[in-house]
Order: sequence, then structure tokens, then C-alpha cells
Amino acid sequence: YGQLGPVLAGQTWSTFMDQDTFFDTVDFYGAAGQEFTRQTMIRYTASVMDSLSADLAIENPEQANAVTAGPNAALTTNVNGIDRMPDFVVALRYRPSWGAINVSGVARNFNYNDGNDFDNSTWGGGGHAGATVKLWGKDTIGAVVNYGDGLGRYANASIRDYYVVNGCAGKAGSAPTAACNDIETVSSLGGWAAFTHYWADNLRSNIIGGAQTSSVPVAQLGAAANGQNDQIVTTHINLIWNPVSKVSIGLEYMMGWRQVAASHNTFSAGAGGALNPGGNTSGSAQRLQLGMQYNF
Repeated sequence: YGQLGPVLAGQTWSTFMDQDTFFDTVDFYGAAGQEFTRQTMIRYTASVMDSLSADLAIENPEQANAVTAGPNAALTTNVNGIDRMPDFVVALRYRPSWGAINVSGVARNFNYNDGNDFDNSTWGGGGHAGATVKLWGKDTIGAVVNYGDGLGRYANASIRDYYVVNGCAGKAGSAPTAACNDIETVSSLGGWAAFTHYWADNLRSNIIGGAQTSSVPVAQLGAAANGQNDQIVTTHINLIWNPVSKVSIGLEYMMGWRQVAASHNTFSAGAGGALNPGGNTSGSAQRLQLGMQYNF
């Protein structure tokens, strides 16, 4: 990207993100519930008053959908999702000596055309609030929260932006009706909290916990809901060493819990297992990760 005065153009971290409240993880994507998107944009930044600035941006749209049973049931990406407008993002950033406070919002336009009489659109988006507070020495604490209808890919571990209720098979030549198709955004809530402690000037640890939940519309989506994230929770504990100023070496333990939606019937383990209709499927995983980074 490039920047001339208050205007930035190109590809960089989304204006919706809160880089002041980022905490170090060895895992590149960070904790569940963290906003994490890098894309093309045009951004204007204005100084409002001492320590307070405002950002206005138009950013690259990239919608994704899920479709209920019907002629388009196989569509689970942005096929037939038409990006007609950019995403509109605003942010306020307050950076006093004791830390930072950031609030931001994004508005997104979703369009769907099934190629057979139905062409509809709706608006969605969400908001973010985050804060970082400096403690003793170089130690810090911080937390963020995000919520939205159609926030989708702007938050880690969220699901698709919207779903399409498709109730009319064989619609050729028929007029679209409310019972035939409709676009409904998916609501989600997420956030995380973190603490950084410096053992020495070049040695620090981070403890981070995050979660993201989404209202997967299982009844409306049917089989298209299978495997979509209903809830993800992650915890990270790491130790990061800077042997020289531009080099970081980190070791991190990560534990995660995931629950996904399931509309189909599943059998319990073992021969002759009992039939369990629908419901959610959950599990956990662990990871030990080593990372080395050179900053230039």
C-alpha cells in the first residue's frame, strides 16, 4: 500500500481491526474472537483532537453464503453472491499515555441472484470495542468484544455472512414471493482478553483467551449447516524471546474447543450404536508451536 498525507490506498490490515489492542501469539491468526482481515482499501485518517483520530474507509467486499434445500442447495460459497458495493468502515482511536481505546463499525451490502427470478439484497455488519491498559513496567492487559449481524469473515472463527431461504423448486417463469426466497444475515458475538508480562526487557509471556459464537440457522439450512462453527474457544500461553532487536523466537501452547452444527442423523461409536438425531458435534485439540520471526 501507499500513503500520501491522510490518504492510504492499497492492501493492508482492515480499518475495522484494532491493532492497538493486539497481543502476541505464535499462531498467526491469534485467538478466537479476534478481528483479522487484510484487504484492499482506500482510507482517510483525520486528527479530531489530542490523542484522538478518526478513520473512514471503503474496503474490498467478499461475501459468503449458505443456501437451504432447493435448486441451489449446493451453493456454500459466494457463488451467485454479487458484490455490488464496497464495505464501509469507520473507526475512532484514542491513544492516551496510559493505553488505547478503539471503537469501529462496518456496514456490508449482500446481494444474491439465483439466476431464476430471484434477485434480492440486504445490509449487515457489526461493531467492535477494545482497550489496552499499561500496568507496571512494560506489562499490559487488554480486551475486545465484537458483535454483528453479517459480521462474518471480519472475526476469527465466525461463519458465513448470510443464508438464503430457498423454498420454491421449479421457479422458472413464476414471480418471486416472500415464501420463495429471502436473505437472512447470521448474528455472531466474540471477544478475548489478554495479559502480557515481561520477565526481562527481551523476554515476555502472553496469556490469551478468546471465544466466538454464531447463531447457525440449522432449521432453515438443513444439511448446509453441517460443520459450520457454532462456537470456538481458544487459550494461548507463550514465551517470546528477542535475542536481538529484530528477531523474535516464540514457543506457544494452545488449547481449543470447537462445536459445530449438525442437522443430519449421526450414530454413536461402535457397532449397533444408537441413532442421535441432529444436534451439535464438539471436540478439542492441542498444539505446541515454535515460531521464529525477523522484522524488517
